[in-house]
Amino acid sequence: MVFTDELLADARRRYEQTAEAKSAIGADLGIAPSTFSSLATRLGWTRFAPPPRGLDAAARLTAKSQALVKAAAAAEPAYDDMPMDTAALVAWLQREIQAQIGIVKQLREQERAEPLTDEAAIRLARILSSLADALTKLDRHTAGAACGPVEPDDLPENIDDIRIDLARRIDAFIASRANAGLPDDAAAAAADGFQ
Repeated sequence: MVFTDELLADARRRYEQTAEAKSAIGADLGIAPSTFSSLATRLGWTRFAPPPRGLDAAARLTAKSQALVKAAAAAEPAYDDMPMDTAALVAWLQREIQAQIGIVKQLREQERAEPLTDEAAIRLARILSSLADALTKLDRHTAGAACGPVEPDDLPENIDDIRIDLARRIDAFIASRANAGLPDDAAAAAADGFQ
């Protein structure tokens, strides 16, 4: 078969510069794929070698985010560095919470020039609220620890003594209410009967 120079130039371009199938190029020339392969070899054409396939965008983003997580984990203090006794742990937590509040204040000062969007204002309010709650709970915890545990001396030694005393007080209260309208002599006599 005889081909024009233009048709051969187009076939060569497609063969050397694209990943188009040889069968499709051969079909456009009106020849079988094996005949086209023989023609390309005889004319000295080199087959297109596609560049190496890389990661798609999602895989690149995943790899980048994992690298950021690892970097953040490396920047955080190790748990071995944290104090273990309660007083030191409370002091450390207070410093961390106050540092976070300081960061939020700095961010807010930087944004004073431009008004906050509703979403940013809500987010800032939530952050401050959670930090304030954490600080309040920590203060409550430290105040409770300062009071100390309940001493066993505050508890009664014999529960029966408490019951007897409570029963006597209840009887005296009922007698005083029942005798509220009686003359003094009758009230005294009724009270003597209950004791």
